[in-house]
Amino acid sequence: AKKNPLPSSSSLCALRGRTVLYRTLAESISGSFVPRPCDQHPHSAPPDDKVVVEYESQLIHIISLEEKTQTIKVLLHVTEVWHDSTLRWNETEFGGLNETWLPSDSVWVPDIIAFNMLNRVDVLSSVRSTVSIRSDGRVSFSYPQIVTFMCAIHIADFPFDAQKCTLEIASWGYSAEKLRLRPVQHSGTLLQHYQQNEEWALTNLSVDVALFSHEENVVTEVRIALSLQRKPLYFISALLIPSYIICVLSVAGLFARFSTRDERQERFSLGVTATLTLSVLSLVVTEKVPHTSDEIPILVLYFHLNTLVVTVATVLTSVSMRISEWRGDTFKSKRFRLSRRDFLRLADYADKAFFFIFMIILTIPFAYMTYRCAALSGQYA
Repeated sequence: AKKNPLPSSSSLCALRGRTVLYRTLAESISGSFVPRPCDQHPHSAPPDDKVVVEYESQLIHIISLEEKTQTIKVLLHVTEVWHDSTLRWNETEFGGLNETWLPSDSVWVPDIIAFNMLNRVDVLSSVRSTVSIRSDGRVSFSYPQIVTFMCAIHIADFPFDAQKCTLEIASWGYSAEKLRLRPVQHSGTLLQHYQQNEEWALTNLSVDVALFSHEENVVTEVRIALSLQRKPLYFISALLIPSYIICVLSVAGLFARFSTRDERQERFSLGVTATLTLSVLSLVVTEKVPHTSDEIPILVLYFHLNTLVVTVATVLTSVSMRISEWRGDTFKSKRFRLSRRDFLRLADYADKAFFFIFMIILTIPFAYMTYRCAALSGQYA
Protein backbone atom coordinates (compact mmCIF):
# COMPACT_ATOMS: atom_id res chain seq x y z
CA ALA A 1 0.00 0.00 0.00
CA LYS A 2 1.16 3.48 -0.85
CA LYS A 3 2.04 5.73 2.02
CA ASN A 4 0.96 9.32 2.00
CA PRO A 5 3.98 11.50 1.33
CA LEU A 6 5.12 13.69 4.17
CA PRO A 7 4.40 17.39 3.75
CA SER A 8 7.30 19.43 2.55
CA SER A 9 9.05 21.94 4.73
CA SER A 10 7.53 24.81 2.75
CA SER A 11 4.02 23.42 3.35
CA LEU A 12 4.67 23.03 7.06
CA CYS A 13 6.05 26.56 7.17
CA ALA A 14 2.97 27.97 5.43
CA LEU A 15 0.67 25.99 7.73
CA ARG A 16 2.54 27.19 10.81
CA GLY A 17 2.51 30.74 9.50
CA ARG A 18 -1.26 30.60 8.88
CA THR A 19 -1.86 29.33 12.43
CA VAL A 20 0.26 32.06 13.95
CA LEU A 21 -1.44 34.63 11.72
CA TYR A 22 -4.93 33.52 12.84
CA ARG A 23 -3.87 33.85 16.47
CA THR A 24 -2.29 37.24 15.86
CA LEU A 25 -5.30 38.61 13.98
CA ALA A 26 -7.70 37.27 16.58
CA GLU A 27 -5.70 38.87 19.41
CA SER A 28 -5.39 42.09 17.42
CA ILE A 29 -9.14 42.28 16.85
CA SER A 30 -9.97 41.50 20.48
CA GLY A 31 -7.37 43.98 21.73
CA SER A 32 -5.33 41.54 23.86
CA PHE A 33 -2.36 41.67 21.49
CA VAL A 34 -0.83 45.10 21.03
CA PRO A 35 2.25 44.98 18.82
CA ARG A 36 1.55 48.57 17.66
CA PRO A 37 -1.10 51.18 18.49
CA CYS A 38 -3.29 50.66 15.39
CA ASP A 39 -3.70 46.96 16.14
CA GLN A 40 -5.83 47.58 19.21
CA HIS A 41 -9.04 48.02 17.25
CA PRO A 42 -12.50 46.57 18.04
CA HIS A 43 -13.91 44.44 15.26
CA SER A 44 -17.22 46.36 15.24
CA ALA A 45 -15.53 49.72 14.48
CA PRO A 46 -14.49 50.89 10.99
CA PRO A 47 -10.87 51.67 10.10
CA ASP A 48 -9.53 54.94 11.43
CA ASP A 49 -8.97 56.51 8.03
CA LYS A 50 -11.46 57.14 5.22
CA VAL A 51 -12.86 53.97 3.65
CA VAL A 52 -13.39 53.61 -0.10
CA VAL A 53 -15.54 50.58 -0.90
CA GLU A 54 -15.40 49.18 -4.41
CA TYR A 55 -18.94 47.92 -4.96
CA GLU A 56 -19.82 45.43 -7.69
CA SER A 57 -23.26 43.87 -8.09
CA GLN A 58 -23.87 41.17 -10.68
CA LEU A 59 -27.45 40.56 -11.74
CA ILE A 60 -28.12 36.82 -11.73
CA HIS A 61 -31.88 36.60 -12.32
CA ILE A 62 -35.04 38.69 -12.31
CA ILE A 63 -37.30 36.51 -10.19
CA SER A 64 -40.55 38.44 -10.57
CA LEU A 65 -42.07 41.86 -11.15
CA GLU A 66 -45.40 42.36 -9.41
CA GLU A 67 -47.47 45.02 -11.16
CA LYS A 68 -50.17 45.27 -8.50
CA THR A 69 -47.75 45.79 -5.61
CA GLN A 70 -45.26 47.66 -7.84
CA THR A 71 -42.27 45.67 -6.59
CA ILE A 72 -39.50 43.72 -8.27
CA LYS A 73 -37.52 40.80 -6.85
CA VAL A 74 -34.00 40.08 -8.13
CA LEU A 75 -31.11 37.77 -7.29
CA LEU A 76 -27.77 39.59 -6.99
CA HIS A 77 -24.18 38.59 -6.38
CA VAL A 78 -22.45 41.41 -4.50
CA THR A 79 -18.72 41.94 -4.07
CA GLU A 80 -17.39 44.62 -1.70
CA VAL A 81 -13.68 45.43 -1.53
CA TRP A 82 -12.01 47.89 0.85
CA HIS A 83 -8.74 48.36 2.76
CA ASP A 84 -8.41 47.99 6.52
CA SER A 85 -5.04 49.10 7.88
CA THR A 86 -5.60 47.18 11.13
CA LEU A 87 -5.55 43.87 9.25
CA ARG A 88 -2.13 44.17 7.60
CA TRP A 89 0.82 41.90 8.30
CA ASN A 90 4.34 41.23 7.13
CA GLU A 91 4.42 38.18 4.87
CA THR A 92 7.98 37.26 5.84
CA GLU A 93 6.96 36.88 9.49
CA PHE A 94 4.26 34.31 8.65
CA GLY A 95 5.91 31.96 6.21
CA GLY A 96 5.24 34.07 3.10
CA LEU A 97 1.46 33.93 3.64
CA ASN A 98 -0.21 36.72 1.60
CA GLU A 99 -3.91 35.86 1.93
CA THR A 100 -6.24 34.32 4.50
CA TRP A 101 -9.94 34.03 5.32
CA LEU A 102 -11.87 34.95 8.45
CA PRO A 103 -15.57 34.75 9.40
CA SER A 104 -17.45 37.86 8.28
CA ASP A 105 -18.78 38.48 11.80
CA SER A 106 -15.25 38.72 13.23
CA VAL A 107 -14.21 41.81 11.24
CA TRP A 108 -15.83 45.12 10.36
CA VAL A 109 -17.92 45.15 7.18
CA PRO A 110 -19.67 48.17 5.65
CA ASP A 111 -23.37 48.67 6.49
CA ILE A 112 -24.43 48.88 2.85
CA ILE A 113 -28.12 48.38 2.11
CA ALA A 114 -30.69 49.25 -0.55
CA PHE A 115 -32.63 52.31 0.60
CA ASN A 116 -35.74 51.46 -1.46
CA MET A 117 -35.87 47.76 -0.59
CA LEU A 118 -38.85 46.13 1.07
CA ASN A 119 -37.27 42.78 1.86
CA ARG A 120 -33.85 41.17 1.75
CA VAL A 121 -33.02 37.48 1.95
CA ASP A 122 -29.45 36.51 2.76
CA VAL A 123 -28.85 33.32 0.79
CA LEU A 124 -25.89 32.42 3.03
CA SER A 125 -27.79 32.90 6.29
CA SER A 126 -27.45 29.21 7.12
CA VAL A 127 -23.77 29.16 6.10
CA ARG A 128 -20.97 30.94 7.91
CA SER A 129 -19.76 33.40 5.30
CA THR A 130 -16.12 34.48 5.16
CA VAL A 131 -14.11 37.47 4.03
CA SER A 132 -10.83 37.34 2.16
CA ILE A 133 -7.97 39.35 3.69
CA ARG A 134 -4.62 40.07 2.04
CA SER A 135 -1.40 41.07 3.71
CA ASP A 136 -1.73 44.69 2.52
CA GLY A 137 -5.08 45.03 4.35
CA ARG A 138 -7.28 44.48 1.30
CA VAL A 139 -10.58 42.93 2.42
CA SER A 140 -13.00 41.31 -0.04
CA PHE A 141 -16.53 40.26 0.91
CA SER A 142 -18.73 38.41 -1.59
CA TYR A 143 -22.26 37.20 -1.00
CA PRO A 144 -25.49 36.48 -2.90
CA GLN A 145 -28.78 38.04 -1.85
CA ILE A 146 -32.41 38.24 -2.96
CA VAL A 147 -33.70 41.80 -2.84
CA THR A 148 -37.28 42.98 -3.22
CA PHE A 149 -37.46 46.71 -3.88
CA MET A 150 -39.99 49.29 -5.03
CA CYS A 151 -40.48 50.02 -8.72
CA ALA A 152 -42.98 52.48 -10.19
CA ILE A 153 -45.02 50.67 -12.85
CA HIS A 154 -46.44 52.51 -15.88
CA ILE A 155 -49.26 50.49 -17.45
CA ALA A 156 -50.53 52.74 -20.24
CA ASP A 157 -48.85 50.57 -22.89
CA PHE A 158 -49.65 47.18 -21.31
CA PRO A 159 -48.86 44.50 -22.58
CA PHE A 160 -46.20 46.26 -24.68
CA ASP A 161 -44.94 48.30 -21.73
CA ALA A 162 -41.32 48.96 -20.82
CA GLN A 163 -40.35 49.53 -17.19
CA LYS A 164 -37.30 51.05 -15.51
CA CYS A 165 -36.48 49.99 -11.95
CA THR A 166 -33.66 51.56 -9.96
CA LEU A 167 -31.96 49.95 -6.96
CA GLU A 168 -30.58 52.66 -4.65
CA ILE A 169 -27.63 51.39 -2.59
CA ALA A 170 -25.79 53.37 0.11
CA SER A 171 -24.34 53.19 3.59
CA TRP A 172 -26.94 53.54 6.31
CA GLY A 173 -24.83 55.11 9.04
CA TYR A 174 -21.65 56.55 7.49
CA SER A 175 -21.52 59.80 5.56
CA ALA A 176 -19.50 60.36 2.40
CA GLU A 177 -16.70 61.89 4.48
CA LYS A 178 -16.11 58.52 6.20
CA LEU A 179 -17.27 55.93 3.65
CA ARG A 180 -17.43 56.42 -0.08
CA LEU A 181 -18.84 53.91 -2.53
CA ARG A 182 -17.12 53.46 -5.87
CA PRO A 183 -19.05 51.27 -8.30
CA VAL A 184 -17.08 48.78 -10.35
CA GLN A 185 -18.44 48.95 -13.87
CA HIS A 186 -17.41 46.16 -16.17
CA SER A 187 -20.08 45.57 -18.82
CA GLY A 188 -18.77 42.07 -19.37
CA THR A 189 -19.08 41.01 -15.73
CA LEU A 190 -22.32 42.73 -14.65
CA LEU A 191 -24.34 40.24 -16.73
CA GLN A 192 -21.81 37.43 -16.88
CA HIS A 193 -24.08 34.94 -15.08
CA TYR A 194 -27.45 36.46 -15.95
CA GLN A 195 -30.34 34.08 -16.64
CA GLN A 196 -33.26 35.47 -18.63
CA ASN A 197 -36.74 35.94 -17.23
CA GLU A 198 -39.69 34.29 -18.98
CA GLU A 199 -41.90 37.40 -19.02
CA TRP A 200 -39.41 40.28 -19.06
CA ALA A 201 -36.46 41.02 -21.36
CA LEU A 202 -33.56 43.00 -19.91
CA THR A 203 -32.78 45.75 -22.44
CA ASN A 204 -30.21 47.73 -20.48
CA LEU A 205 -28.34 47.74 -17.18
CA SER A 206 -26.56 50.90 -16.05
CA VAL A 207 -24.67 51.81 -12.87
CA ASP A 208 -23.90 55.32 -11.68
CA VAL A 209 -23.03 57.06 -8.42
CA ALA A 210 -24.45 60.21 -6.82
CA LEU A 211 -24.65 62.01 -3.48
CA PHE A 212 -27.81 61.55 -1.46
CA SER A 213 -28.99 63.33 1.70
CA HIS A 214 -30.11 60.91 4.40
CA GLU A 215 -30.93 61.92 7.99
CA GLU A 216 -28.82 65.09 7.78
CA ASN A 217 -25.93 63.08 6.34
CA VAL A 218 -24.72 63.18 2.77
CA VAL A 219 -23.97 59.62 1.67
CA THR A 220 -22.62 58.10 -1.51
CA GLU A 221 -25.37 56.29 -3.38
CA VAL A 222 -24.89 53.70 -6.11
CA ARG A 223 -27.86 53.45 -8.47
CA ILE A 224 -28.37 50.31 -10.50
CA ALA A 225 -30.98 50.94 -13.21
CA LEU A 226 -32.71 48.00 -14.90
CA SER A 227 -34.54 48.67 -18.16
CA LEU A 228 -37.11 45.95 -18.85
CA GLN A 229 -39.36 45.18 -21.80
CA ARG A 230 -42.37 42.90 -21.39
CA LYS A 231 -42.74 39.91 -23.69
CA PRO A 232 -46.37 40.21 -24.88
CA LEU A 233 -46.82 36.90 -26.69
CA TYR A 234 -48.65 35.24 -23.79
CA PHE A 235 -51.24 38.01 -23.49
CA ILE A 236 -51.76 38.14 -27.25
CA SER A 237 -52.38 34.40 -27.52
CA ALA A 238 -54.41 34.08 -24.31
CA LEU A 239 -56.55 37.25 -24.49
CA LEU A 240 -56.28 39.17 -27.75
CA ILE A 241 -56.85 36.37 -30.25
CA PRO A 242 -59.82 34.82 -28.36
CA SER A 243 -61.38 38.26 -28.04
CA TYR A 244 -61.06 38.88 -31.78
CA ILE A 245 -62.54 35.48 -32.64
CA ILE A 246 -65.52 36.10 -30.33
CA CYS A 247 -66.15 39.49 -31.92
CA VAL A 248 -65.92 38.13 -35.47
CA LEU A 249 -68.34 35.30 -34.71
CA SER A 250 -70.70 37.74 -32.98
CA VAL A 251 -70.75 40.19 -35.88
CA ALA A 252 -71.15 37.35 -38.38
CA GLY A 253 -74.01 35.91 -36.34
CA LEU A 254 -75.70 39.27 -35.84
CA PHE A 255 -75.85 40.10 -39.53
CA ALA A 256 -76.33 36.61 -40.98
CA ARG A 257 -79.46 35.93 -43.06
CA PHE A 258 -82.33 34.31 -41.15
CA SER A 259 -85.53 32.85 -42.49
CA THR A 260 -87.97 33.22 -39.61
CA ARG A 261 -88.77 35.87 -37.02
CA ASP A 262 -87.82 33.64 -34.07
CA GLU A 263 -84.35 33.02 -35.50
CA ARG A 264 -83.81 36.73 -35.99
CA GLN A 265 -84.60 37.38 -32.34
CA GLU A 266 -81.65 35.18 -31.40
CA ARG A 267 -79.37 37.98 -32.60
CA PHE A 268 -79.93 39.96 -29.43
CA SER A 269 -79.10 37.07 -27.14
CA LEU A 270 -75.95 36.43 -29.19
CA GLY A 271 -74.86 40.05 -28.82
CA VAL A 272 -75.49 40.07 -25.07
CA THR A 273 -73.53 36.83 -24.62
CA ALA A 274 -70.56 38.21 -26.57
CA THR A 275 -70.61 41.42 -24.52
CA LEU A 276 -70.52 39.47 -21.26
CA THR A 277 -67.63 37.34 -22.53
CA LEU A 278 -65.60 40.42 -23.44
CA SER A 279 -66.31 41.90 -20.01
CA VAL A 280 -64.85 38.77 -18.37
CA LEU A 281 -61.69 39.02 -20.50
CA SER A 282 -61.33 42.68 -19.57
CA LEU A 283 -61.65 41.72 -15.91
CA VAL A 284 -58.71 39.33 -16.28
CA VAL A 285 -56.52 42.20 -17.48
CA THR A 286 -57.62 44.60 -14.75
CA GLU A 287 -56.70 42.02 -12.09
CA LYS A 288 -53.18 41.86 -13.53
CA VAL A 289 -52.35 45.58 -13.53
CA PRO A 290 -52.35 48.08 -10.64
CA HIS A 291 -55.65 49.70 -9.75
CA THR A 292 -54.95 53.30 -10.71
CA SER A 293 -56.94 56.11 -12.30
CA ASP A 294 -53.90 57.76 -13.87
CA GLU A 295 -53.44 55.34 -16.78
CA ILE A 296 -55.62 52.88 -18.66
CA PRO A 297 -53.84 49.93 -20.32
CA ILE A 298 -54.08 49.77 -24.08
CA LEU A 299 -55.31 46.17 -23.84
CA VAL A 300 -58.22 47.27 -21.64
CA LEU A 301 -59.05 49.99 -24.17
CA TYR A 302 -59.01 47.33 -26.87
CA PHE A 303 -61.53 45.23 -24.94
CA HIS A 304 -63.69 48.30 -24.37
CA LEU A 305 -63.63 49.00 -28.11
CA ASN A 306 -64.67 45.44 -28.88
CA THR A 307 -67.47 45.62 -26.33
CA LEU A 308 -68.69 48.90 -27.82
CA VAL A 309 -68.57 47.49 -31.35
CA VAL A 310 -70.58 44.40 -30.41
CA THR A 311 -73.08 46.52 -28.48
CA VAL A 312 -73.62 48.91 -31.41
CA ALA A 313 -73.85 45.97 -33.79
CA THR A 314 -76.50 44.38 -31.57
CA VAL A 315 -78.52 47.61 -31.58
CA LEU A 316 -78.19 48.14 -35.34
CA THR A 317 -79.34 44.63 -36.11
CA SER A 318 -82.81 45.82 -35.17
CA VAL A 319 -82.65 48.17 -38.17
CA SER A 320 -82.28 45.35 -40.66
CA MET A 321 -84.88 43.33 -38.76
CA ARG A 322 -87.33 46.22 -38.98
CA ILE A 323 -86.71 46.67 -42.70
CA SER A 324 -87.29 42.97 -43.36
CA GLU A 325 -90.71 43.23 -41.64
CA TRP A 326 -91.94 46.06 -43.82
CA ARG A 327 -94.69 45.26 -46.32
CA GLY A 328 -95.82 46.96 -49.48
CA ASP A 329 -98.35 49.14 -47.66
CA THR A 330 -95.93 50.31 -44.97
CA PHE A 331 -95.62 53.75 -46.54
CA LYS A 332 -98.79 55.66 -47.53
CA SER A 333 -97.03 57.51 -50.32
CA LYS A 334 -97.03 55.61 -53.58
CA ARG A 335 -93.56 56.99 -54.29
CA PHE A 336 -91.99 54.84 -51.53
CA ARG A 337 -94.19 51.77 -51.90
CA LEU A 338 -92.13 48.65 -52.48
CA SER A 339 -92.93 44.98 -52.59
CA ARG A 340 -92.19 42.55 -49.79
CA ARG A 341 -89.33 41.12 -51.80
CA ASP A 342 -87.74 44.55 -52.21
CA PHE A 343 -87.74 45.13 -48.45
CA LEU A 344 -86.10 41.75 -47.85
CA ARG A 345 -83.45 42.58 -50.43
CA LEU A 346 -82.86 45.96 -48.77
CA ALA A 347 -82.50 44.28 -45.36
CA ASP A 348 -79.97 41.88 -46.88
CA TYR A 349 -77.92 44.79 -48.25
CA ALA A 350 -78.01 46.47 -44.84
CA ASP A 351 -76.77 43.27 -43.17
CA LYS A 352 -73.85 43.00 -45.59
CA ALA A 353 -72.93 46.67 -45.22
CA PHE A 354 -73.01 46.51 -41.43
CA PHE A 355 -70.98 43.28 -41.44
CA PHE A 356 -68.13 44.71 -43.55
CA ILE A 357 -68.06 48.01 -41.64
CA PHE A 358 -67.80 46.32 -38.24
CA MET A 359 -65.27 43.80 -39.51
CA ILE A 360 -63.01 46.64 -40.63
CA ILE A 361 -63.41 48.38 -37.26
CA LEU A 362 -62.47 45.15 -35.44
CA THR A 363 -59.59 44.10 -37.71
CA ILE A 364 -57.61 47.36 -37.75
CA PRO A 365 -56.81 47.48 -33.99
CA PHE A 366 -56.28 43.70 -33.93
CA ALA A 367 -53.76 43.96 -36.77
CA TYR A 368 -52.00 46.83 -34.98
CA MET A 369 -51.72 44.89 -31.71
CA THR A 370 -50.54 41.75 -33.52
CA TYR A 371 -47.90 43.72 -35.43
CA ARG A 372 -46.50 45.21 -32.21
CA CYS A 373 -46.40 41.79 -30.61
CA ALA A 374 -44.57 40.27 -33.60
CA ALA A 375 -42.05 43.13 -33.63
CA LEU A 376 -41.24 42.77 -29.92
CA SER A 377 -41.18 38.97 -30.06
CA GLY A 378 -38.72 39.04 -32.94
CA GLN A 379 -36.53 41.63 -31.21
CA TYR A 380 -36.27 39.86 -27.85
CA ALA A 381 -36.66 36.23 -28.92
